[in-house]
Amino acid sequence: MDITYVQTFLRIVETGSFAKAAQELQYAPSTVTAHIQALEQELGCALFERIGRKNHLTELGGEFLDYASQMMHIRQKMSQMGEQTENSEITLRIGALESLMFCTMLDVVSRFKQSYKKVHLELEIGEADQLREMLRQNKLDLIYITDIVNTDPMLECLHKREEPMVFLASSRHPLAHGGDVTLSEVFRYPFVIPAPMGNCHTTLRRLAATVGGEIKDTVMINNIGAISAFLKDDCSVTFLYQSAVNKNLHTEHLAAVNVQMPAQFSYSQVLVRKNKWLSPALKKLVEIITEGEKSVVQ
Repeated sequence: MDITYVQTFLRIVETGSFAKAAQELQYAPSTVTAHIQALEQELGCALFERIGRKNHLTELGGEFLDYASQMMHIRQKMSQMGEQTENSEITLRIGALESLMFCTMLDVVSRFKQSYKKVHLELEIGEADQLREMLRQNKLDLIYITDIVNTDPMLECLHKREEPMVFLASSRHPLAHGGDVTLSEVFRYPFVIPAPMGNCHTTLRRLAATVGGEIKDTVMINNIGAISAFLKDDCSVTFLYQSAVNKNLHTEHLAAVNVQMPAQFSYSQVLVRKNKWLSPALKKLVEIITEGEKSVVQ
């Protein structure tokens, strides 16, 4: 259905006359008539009937008026989608790993709300695979994860940064101040590790296999803060993203274990669905996340 014909129809109703509508739209009278005839042919019914010298809506014409008004209202809303301002009231659904939520996203949200006070943020904490699936199903607008580089054709990466993975222990641990240690030495100690679905756990198992070791006496805690707290008074070791524990490394409680091995990396990534339209608010959020990551690694 040609939207121009609908606009002509509505102008006739507003002015009460074909001739006045033609004058306001700067159309020839025959053009206005042709528009209505095309609409009536497409709809299969008459929209106007002539009574005396005036045109009146038919019963079906009145019904079509409701639909036409709704159509133009929706069209106006659609045309304004790219004109969102800092005062627009919209909702953004954001998913993030627990570690990123607490080391980066809390500051990101605070900065974002300074500009977009009326934007509602719905934050979801989950594992990388869970968040990716929610993004595919359009249950989230954006996810912020640390994992292997995205290869999902349904998703697009807007930002990516190398994320070092490191061995950590209490500052009182025997390995904390003993210089370089071998992988074999590390795997002699018990481990406190995050959930098994993450890339840290996968990489740790691979490293253990390279030296014929194993991850023994494991305590599994699906919370970075709890892992850090657990290590303070324990002889265990952990293997985490460095940014996830940067604040703890700035204290005397934890220390990096210098292990003789190639550097291990994962990637923090901001992902959206492929070809997603990015609102100004969503673009601003990505910008702040990118800037926030720079401060985390400094």
